Order: sequence, then C-alpha cells, then structure tokens
Amino acid sequence: MTDGPADPLSDALRQPAATSVRRQLRFSNAAWITLATVPVLAWLVLATQTMTYRSPAPVTSDPLFNRFMERISRHIAFIQSDATNYYYYGAGIPAYELAGWEKEFGNDPRFWQLCYYFANELPEEYVTELPGSGYDAEVHYLEEARRRGIADPLIMIELYTQVENAVRQQAREALQSELTGVTDRIQINLAYWRYIDEHFAAEFAQLQDEVLAVAGDDSWPYYRFALVAFEHGDYDAAWELIAQGNRAPVSRLVLGFPFTEIVGEFWAGRKPPDSFIGGVLCERLITLPLPNYIRFKEMVIRLAEDARAREDLAVLNELHVFCCRFGAVDNGSLIQAMVGRSMAQKVLDAAQNNWPEKHSAKQRQGFAKLQQKWVDISNTSRNISNQCTNANRMARYTGVQTSKVRLSLDLLGGSLWLIMDEYESLYDAFYIEYSGMHTQIVPLFEEVAQFDYATLSWPEEGSK
Repeated sequence: MTDGPADPLSDALRQPAATSVRRQLRFSNAAWITLATVPVLAWLVLATQTMTYRSPAPVTSDPLFNRFMERISRHIAFIQSDATNYYYYGAGIPAYELAGWEKEFGNDPRFWQLCYYFANELPEEYVTELPGSGYDAEVHYLEEARRRGIADPLIMIELYTQVENAVRQQAREALQSELTGVTDRIQINLAYWRYIDEHFAAEFAQLQDEVLAVAGDDSWPYYRFALVAFEHGDYDAAWELIAQGNRAPVSRLVLGFPFTEIVGEFWAGRKPPDSFIGGVLCERLITLPLPNYIRFKEMVIRLAEDARAREDLAVLNELHVFCCRFGAVDNGSLIQAMVGRSMAQKVLDAAQNNWPEKHSAKQRQGFAKLQQKWVDISNTSRNISNQCTNANRMARYTGVQTSKVRLSLDLLGGSLWLIMDEYESLYDAFYIEYSGMHTQIVPLFEEVAQFDYATLSWPEEGSK
C-alpha cells in the first residue's frame, strides 16, 4: 500500500498506540485515551455520514486510467446504512459526472466500458431499440457506443449477451406452459431458439455479423457462436466455428476497462501500487458475470458423442484444443481453468471408453500420461486456490460474501484498519490467482494441447 490516507483520523489510526490495540490488545494509557475518544468520533461520523479514504492516485501514461483512479481515490466511502453499522459503498461514479468526461474520452471504447461498469444514479428503464425488454439502464452505454461506430469486442460481445439474455427470458415466459415438465436442456434450448428465430432472426444475424467484424484475431466470439449453433442443433456449424476459433492466434477473456488493465498487471507478475484501491476493484471484478459454463459443458459432452457417432477420432482434436484454450484463456480465472479441465476430461473419457478395441499398448500409455496431466492441472489449481484462501481472510473460495463489510462504530479505529486489511488481502488473493494462472496453469494447458487424438499419442511418441 502507498502513503496512507491524508485525513487526520486515518493518520491517527496509523499511530503505534492504535496499532497495538488492534494487533496486540495491549492497552497502554495512550490506547485508553484513544478508546475514550471513540464516542466523539462516532458522533462526528454519524453527522457527516461518510468517511472518505484518500490515496495518491497513480500516474501512468494512460490519461483515462489516471482520471479513473484519481476519481475513485477521492470517493471510496463508507456510507451509513443504519444507526450502528457502516457498509462499504463501491467506487461508482454518477452518470452526470461521467458525461463531463465524454468530450475528452468519448472516442475511446474503454470510456464506454467504464460507463457500463461504474456509472450509478441511473434511471431504472431507458428507451432502447434492442429486441426484447427488461434491460438495465447501463446497457445504454453499450448501445450508444455501437450507434457511434466505436464498438470493440468487449462492447459488442457484452451487448450481444445482454440481448440474448433478454430474449431468452422472453422466450422462457412465452413457452412456460408448453415446456412444463420438459427437463432435457437440449430440447429446452431448441424451443427457445425457435422462438427467438421466429421473432428476432434479423436482429440476431446483424449482431453476430457486427461481433465477428470487430473480433479480429480473438477466438472467443467464434466459441461463443459455436455454442449458439450447437443449441440450434446445427452440429456441423458448431464444429466449424470451433475450428475457426482454434485457428485464431489470440485467446482471451475480454473483461473491459479497467479490469483488463488490472488483471493484465497481475498476469505480468506486477502489482499496481495501491493495494486498498486494488482490492476495491477486485471486489467489483468478483461481481462480473461469468460465461454460462453449464451450456458450454453440455456442448462438449454432446459434440464428443457426435464424434463417436461419426467414428471420427481426429475430430476430437478440435474439441480438445478448444477445451485447453478455454481453460488457459488470457485474463482467465481459476474457475475458468477448472471448467476447461473438466470439459477436456469429457473428451478424454469419450475417446478412452468408446474406442477401446482400437487402442494399442502405446496408445493406452498416451492416455495414462494425458490423464496424469489433467491430475497435475487439478492439483496445481487446488494449491493456488488454497494460497488465495490463506491470503484472503474474507474466504472468497468458501462462499463468504465480500460485498458488504461492516465498519462497526463500537471500535471505529480497529474496524477501519480491519476493512483496509481485508481489502488488501483480497487484492493479494487476486494477485496470487492470476499470476499463478499465467506462470503455472497456462503452461500445463499448452503442453496438454499437444496430445493428438487422431493418433492417440504425444508428438514425440507416434501412434504405434
């Protein structure tokens, strides 16, 4: 953490007497005097109803990043929720204030990403030309970037996802009675897409074209639309889109600004300077929606069965490479790696269980080596996860919610330090996770991707 808060209260809390109360429970005379002032401080805080954490904003060569960091360093506050407890209030920025940034940054796609993630004080509804209904107001920023022609992969993929979610919900409501008692997800998805195609085919075709137009060298849009083709029942199109994604030189999970920058620093083995602000942003990162892993896993299982029906081992290579790139995607988390490993195991099971009569002793050894590699990835992921849990007292991996951390007014000083420590430990946990992904998990996936399902062997071994 860099230089401490500039306000006198926070400076006072950094003094040795307060520290000994917090960490050592040794009550010197100075500590008793400090505790005696707590009621007065509590009344002062109750009167102002906010307490702002201030830290020097980092100076980089990126004006937008500098503006954002300077802004949130002035406005990380603890807002009163009732008479006795304070809750952390996230680093949101009022929409009217962001509008003042538009003249300087309006041509930068990252500005619209920033608005999408951090704008607050928005109306609940807004007028949209998108199909479906029920959009959150912040989707306006994605739509506005698209209208101006400055959209990028994150904006278009996120916009597509928002539209798909909205129309799938509409389909769910419209087909509720028709699908009563239906439990097969394949049949449910087919019904949803029939409804969507009937009502919104042109809009979705246009959105897909726009996403692919800005995808560049990125594999993720192709994988995303392979899922759509699969759920339409068009397995040939799904296989082709997976192959196109596998040929794309870049495989990254597009997080948006400023999360891509922060996670990128973690991946490079660096920590941005202010660990408290970094922890606040990491907490916001936790709230970002994850890909629908259940749908992707269903696709892998069914396509592996399709390969079995074709009696084509070679086609499993495309599915295998997809799973490895899915698990090792740039900016990916441990959850992403674990899902990729789980899906790849389904591919291995399909080949190992469905073609046993074709396996030579050498090929069975190749299978055994591949299985051991998946065990290595699983164990490495678990070790990193344990390190994250140890670093983060808020126990991110045990399901404890981190978004509402109480600042008790009974022991104001100690609690303020506690919340700072907890956000800093959250920050440390994210650093361990993402740097571990880059240095430990990704190389293992890259090695495993070399296994050849066409010959059931590793490159140096051959098929015999």
